[in-house]
Amino acid sequence: MSGLIRKRLTYSNVVVTLALVFAMAGGANAAKHYLITSTKQIKPSVLGLLKGKAGATGATGDKGASGERGATGVTGVAGAAGATGATGTTGATGPQGEPGEAGGDALAETHSNMNLSTTGGGEVTITSLSLSPGSWVVSAEATLVNFGPSDFTRCQITANGSQIASGTTMVGNPGLGGAEGAAALVAGRGLIGAFETSTTVPVELRCLHDHNTPSGAPYVYVDAGAVLWAHKSASLSVTTN
Repeated sequence: MSGLIRKRLTYSNVVVTLALVFAMAGGANAAKHYLITSTKQIKPSVLGLLKGKAGATGATGDKGASGERGATGVTGVAGAAGATGATGTTGATGPQGEPGEAGGDALAETHSNMNLSTTGGGEVTITSLSLSPGSWVVSAEATLVNFGPSDFTRCQITANGSQIASGTTMVGNPGLGGAEGAAALVAGRGLIGAFETSTTVPVELRCLHDHNTPSGAPYVYVDAGAVLWAHKSASLSVTTN
């Protein structure tokens, strides 16, 4: 056996064996001293060559279950009021509206004879109305009767004491002493006037005759059924000539 070993022991075998032993020892020693534990130990240019391409994007995972609803948060403090905005410009004036309806009519009527004063010029109120603010057209109708000497008999419509219409009629017996002229025993008298007021005012029909009634002569009177009528107008235009 030993002879066999000697036969094969040559110079080249010895060299190879020694080289193998030294290589293994050197690799172990290098592994001991040069073990890589961090990328900082690798030269950046070399590290770049070691980086591989990014892999394909993985499939999307299943949707997770919805979480529980969170508790309601505390109400925040109210903010301060904002500043008042600037006043806008005034809009254009709209078109004029249609005239409103009239506010109604008023009527007063007597139901008995109204004697006039026996004193000449003494006025007697025959009938009256109280009219509200507005524009009014007022008319009156009266029947005058006088069986005494004829005389001028005058009637007028007044609004708050101011005359708005008047008229004169001769009535009576022209054949009696003291008569003022030709006349009939009975005569009608119609009047019409208009006015505007901003307050409630009295409107009256008043009548008188010019001269004193002779002693023993009958009264001059206004027959029953005298009428004072007022119409409230939505628009009144008065022209004085």
